[in-house]
Amino acid sequence: HIMDFLEKVYSLSKKYKEKNFFIKFKSNTWMYDRNIKQIVTNLKSMKNVKVFQSFILDKDIVSNIDLALGQPSSLIETCVSVNIPSLIYEKNEGYAKFVECFPEEMLCNKNNIIEKFDETLINYKINQLKIQKINELAFYDYSSKKMDLIKKEINELCQK
Repeated sequence: HIMDFLEKVYSLSKKYKEKNFFIKFKSNTWMYDRNIKQIVTNLKSMKNVKVFQSFILDKDIVSNIDLALGQPSSLIETCVSVNIPSLIYEKNEGYAKFVECFPEEMLCNKNNIIEKFDETLINYKINQLKIQKINELAFYDYSSKKMDLIKKEINELCQK
């Protein structure tokens, strides 16, 4: 599945030469596959693509991201939490079953990744507003008062 994903990112980086693409690998296992290594080499040759490995993205880099595309990860969640339009790449299309707060237009797979990317860029402002609403549902600032109220309600429900 990583090969499919990287090939799609390569196509997108050729189509959108004015956009910068950052690819972050969590490990170096891709180096042991000749085909994946070749596509990574092709990606690295692009002026608008940077490839990182075991690199922690800090807030300065995240704040400059226009659109995030990747598998379900803390990076995608971080981008959503700061209202950055994001596409969640599902390798087996099972992620949507577990996360109800992400709308269908945020989920993509190898069959529709190019179209979803195009749609997200075309409707950028609309998607930013949608992300903001998701952010309000999925992420919140911790409040001990809110937690106390939630605990109280749970206790009351349990005693009924």
